[in-house]
Amino acid sequence: MANTRDTLGDQVTVDGLINHTLTSLEEDGVTILGDYALYKNTALTSVNLPNVITLGTYSLNGCTGLTSIELPKVNTINTYALAVNTNLEIVNLSGTEKKTIGANAFNDDTKLTHLLVNSSTMSTLSAISAFTNTKIARKLGAIYVPTDLIATYKSGTNWSNYFIADINDYPLTNFDSILDSWDTIIANTNYDNDYNVGDIKTVSLGTFGNIRFELVAKNADIKADNSGNARMTWVTKDILTNHNMNATSITTGGYDASAMKTYLTNDVLPQIPSNIRNAIIPVTKTSSTYKDNAIVKDGQTTTETIWLLSNHEVFNSTTYETTGPVYNTIFNSTANKIKYNSSNAADWWWLRSASGSAYFRSVGNSGYDNSYSAGDARGVVFGFCI
Repeated sequence: MANTRDTLGDQVTVDGLINHTLTSLEEDGVTILGDYALYKNTALTSVNLPNVITLGTYSLNGCTGLTSIELPKVNTINTYALAVNTNLEIVNLSGTEKKTIGANAFNDDTKLTHLLVNSSTMSTLSAISAFTNTKIARKLGAIYVPTDLIATYKSGTNWSNYFIADINDYPLTNFDSILDSWDTIIANTNYDNDYNVGDIKTVSLGTFGNIRFELVAKNADIKADNSGNARMTWVTKDILTNHNMNATSITTGGYDASAMKTYLTNDVLPQIPSNIRNAIIPVTKTSSTYKDNAIVKDGQTTTETIWLLSNHEVFNSTTYETTGPVYNTIFNSTANKIKYNSSNAADWWWLRSASGSAYFRSVGNSGYDNSYSAGDARGVVFGFCI
């Protein structure tokens, strides 16, 4: 469990840890929890380690009985230290010392909603993989920091990918980072200063329910009437539903002729509230097509009201399109390309780029660039501009 045998506690505790039967652990003599110390102790529901300053690699990994943990003196959380704790909802790092959080530290903590970081200076987050497959990564949870450090964290390396909240507001239940109404957002002439890329705002989308939209770009998309750029580009944060690109596995006519575009126009667009729908700005979009056994880069240019994203916009690739915006502030890592379905599972989602006679591009459930047969149903992720 720790760096020395004499910190393990009495024999009952030792036996309980070895046999994975111990449900509650309290140890105030431990300062370093060594690598794999409590690895997969699934019976543990309560851990109290008030003097631990370092969590070793995999030290509290796979302790699926834990729902919360307070670590008042921890300043180092190593790789995978608290990962695969699938019922862990709250981690309280209450000490004021600066923290260093390693890659994959909370990976696959699927219920992790609240992380309290009370350090008096901004802590270090080594990689955004620390929160892969957590509610925090999906912005359905928050990282709470001292009031005077909120702006620092919001612009800080890696931290800026997440919902940063005031520690005094814990626990939040609404994770919309914009509290203004949609009418206010639409009318706001100071949007460039008031709203940030990565902000979240919920839309009541009729039969689809409440859907979160993420601000992925400002002043990026070209208006279809060539009068300048649309002010804001919004994209669904998660997968709306599943739908096929075409009735059969063909890409003839590209995205413009697809059943998916018809579905978005006829079934999805009418569900957007009229105040937002009336404010949507048509924009120019470029998509690859496939003809004569070859990819046609920038094969079609269309006017779109609501639309699927392109390979270029998500992956900053020129394999399929060479023009148009790139939303690389949002899609700046593989982890940030992962989208979740209504069952809270990572799932595939469509792009509008054709890449074969039967295939459109897609994003795999691990965030990688893929393709899928057009006749199959995959996730719908769409955007619009205002």
